[in-house]
Amino acid sequence: MASPATLELRLAKFIVGDAPAVSDAEVRQAARHVTDLVGVAIAGTQQPAFHRLVANVADQPGQNQLLARIWGSNRRVSLKEAGLINGFAGHIHDFDDDETGYAIAHVTVTAGTAAIVVADACPEVSGAEVVKTYLIASEAAMRIGEIINPDHYRGGWHSSATLGSFAACAAAGRILGLASEQMRHALGMCASFASGIRANFGSDTKPLQVGKAVHDGILAAELAKAGLTSATGALFGETGFAHMFQRGRDAEAIIEGFGRPYRSLGNTMVIKAYPCCTASHTAIYSMLTLKGEHGFKGSDVASVVCHIDAVANGLLIYDRPTNGAEAKFSITYSLAIAAQLGKAGIAEFELEGSPGEDILSIMERTTVQEAEDLPTLASGASVASRLQVELKDGRRFERFQEFVPGSVGEPMSDGDLENKFIKCLHPAPSKFASDLFGLLMEPGAIRSFYACIDRFVLPSEDATRD
Repeated sequence: MASPATLELRLAKFIVGDAPAVSDAEVRQAARHVTDLVGVAIAGTQQPAFHRLVANVADQPGQNQLLARIWGSNRRVSLKEAGLINGFAGHIHDFDDDETGYAIAHVTVTAGTAAIVVADACPEVSGAEVVKTYLIASEAAMRIGEIINPDHYRGGWHSSATLGSFAACAAAGRILGLASEQMRHALGMCASFASGIRANFGSDTKPLQVGKAVHDGILAAELAKAGLTSATGALFGETGFAHMFQRGRDAEAIIEGFGRPYRSLGNTMVIKAYPCCTASHTAIYSMLTLKGEHGFKGSDVASVVCHIDAVANGLLIYDRPTNGAEAKFSITYSLAIAAQLGKAGIAEFELEGSPGEDILSIMERTTVQEAEDLPTLASGASVASRLQVELKDGRRFERFQEFVPGSVGEPMSDGDLENKFIKCLHPAPSKFASDLFGLLMEPGAIRSFYACIDRFVLPSEDATRD
């Protein structure tokens, strides 16, 4: 059995240079996730909470610092501050992709944001290298997640934040050119930095935790490059991060399996169709499908019964949301807007105060029941659901949905992904958004990602006039 020091160094070596080769097809597949991140983050830059964050934390760059842009602007700040701000933007809508089996976390928003932020300070970094770095960094987080989950997540930790610090560190350190020993030290620092709790779901602190994870991962990489150290065993030692949650997992086998295959290219990654908690997505999909097939109105609904997994129900904690952040964790609200409005996009989750009477009426007629017979993922939890809708005229409909829309089992087409991207960049012209989408989807054609970030600034109203 490998010692903690050996295992930590092995993980570091995978990150900085020993990872299995990534094919052009894998880069293209991974590019979908990076492209999606850019779209939802640009949408996030238009939120009032984003601007409040920028006003309070954006620093004045020091001399000789590497700098990166705040997305949606040309303002440059330190790498770690750019990581905090842009990571917040990428998660504020809860529209960024999700990994439901190993990390049980939004891995792209941390790994991808860190890769793009550091590439902004390194003009020689290509689009292919950014995507490859994202793939390797997300793999690092997912391998650590496989060791510590599901106990870690079910214990109340916000894995997107805790594991996100490792993902961001791996991405930043790889682009900054850390040696394997420096990367080991940086990962050890992240073992101390890692934090974030599920109790803050339904508030601005949920995306803030994610942004802080990107900040801390970049900070760890910069400090390790400058010569600061962490203790051997901080990650895999007897009193280290992983041991606190590990329950009989073979950490050595999991780490040695790095990239064979890359977990983020498997069936547990979800490109979100709706800007809310993934645990509600199969039920929303069923409601929209039934409404489309049978043409009923919200006012026609007599009752709704939704059967979901106990773990999923434990995440959807707001029966009566009073704002948009809470609405994202309310399955009754999500099903009601789907039944009433026939859609569940960013605008539908922009709730201020109590829901309207038409939505509230459907919510009050909705019952959520926990089911033990739904198919489970590697995490032991299920994202499947059964939905029963009864109309006032006596008709009854039932639908089972196993796979989350946007997952391998229910894939999102490139066309649908482009439509999502265009909507996220609203009010930018569709052609502007479509051109940026096409560029990001072909990372091999991007010689310098630095130049690509120029296009993260939406054109002004004057520039879009005929």
